[in-house]
Amino acid sequence: WSRYGDVNYVEHVMRYYNSGNGSVVVVGDGTQSFNVEEVHTIMKEYLGRPYVWGGRTPAAGGFDCSGLLEYAFAQIGIDMYGTAQSQYNKTNPVPEDQIKPGDFVFFSTYKPGASHVGMYVGNGQFINANSSGGTSYSSVEEWKNLYPFLGFRRI
Repeated sequence: WSRYGDVNYVEHVMRYYNSGNGSVVVVGDGTQSFNVEEVHTIMKEYLGRPYVWGGRTPAAGGFDCSGLLEYAFAQIGIDMYGTAQSQYNKTNPVPEDQIKPGDFVFFSTYKPGASHVGMYVGNGQFINANSSGGTSYSSVEEWKNLYPFLGFRRI
């Protein structure tokens, strides 16, 4: 959005609106510090968009991996600005037997350290922006067979 204002203002306000019976609507099991489904919904809007190196916003025509997470989390007020490595540095390790949707998954794809990131959505899948499929779902196990796996991490 190249002008002032928030084109998604109503959606952003509605997430704080009550359910009509006086209780606040809460989504998720409360184990993440953010609404996982809300972030996932934002990312799903861009499924099929091409991979764009350095893409940080929809205006770029697509995203790179860290840009997709940076953009989606910014929409809910969480600062995940930066590269895959800086996002790795902003998160905490999670043992694989304790992973939950919303955890980040990191790989080393072309250089030492974290160079690829996605958000785990459950059932062995993560949503990410990658050079072969653009914004898409990928299998954690398949990626583990292709690249060094750096683990799961949580905000």
